[in-house]
Amino acid sequence: MAIFFLPIALLAKKIYAWMSLDPHVDHALHTKQPLLSMPGFYIVAAVCFLTWWVLSNRLRKWSLKQDESGAAECTHKMRFHSYWGIFASQSRSRSR
Repeated sequence: MAIFFLPIALLAKKIYAWMSLDPHVDHALHTKQPLLSMPGFYIVAAVCFLTWWVLSNRLRKWSLKQDESGAAECTHKMRFHSYWGIFASQSRSRSR
């Protein structure tokens, strides 16, 4: 996914018009300026990629462990990681 994100990251100013607008002209853009700026865009993208990496890494680890042992603990760990993963992805989509 990071490879597919490279064109978006490199052409962000051309793709997203709000990156080149003056935030003092538009009130909505001014209040969201920390998020809707180049550094904010890259920070949010990095946090999203880090979250997805941690989540997929943990789910894979416990899935492989469950294949080996068949223990119920693995199912509980995967449910826990699925819970916070859903919560994290929903909170990010609502903040945009």
